Amino acid sequence: MTDELKAQRGLSAKAVLENPAYTDAYQTIEDGLVAKWKAAGTPEEREDCHRMLRVLAKFHTVLDSTMRSGKLAEDVIRHKQSFADKLLKRAG
Repeated sequence: MTDELKAQRGLSAKAVLENPAYTDAYQTIEDGLVAKWKAAGTPEEREDCHRMLRVLAKFHTVLDSTMRSGKLAEDVIRHKQSFADKLLKRAG
């Protein structure tokens, strides 16, 4: 994947993570699973809730990682551009 594509995907992930609809939905799902986990009557129900909470957290982590990778790619792009600009100044 190119740095440009990583940077674009990072911006998209950031937009999702900062979107109020996403944050509200995430919190609603998490709160519901925690409540269901606390009220579970069997170990199987608790385990199911625990697994769902882990999947929810993993989903968020993947988005966060994509955003961070995008920021790093932006830095690489800026560095390459800065280096190219310096070379052009020396040549000119």
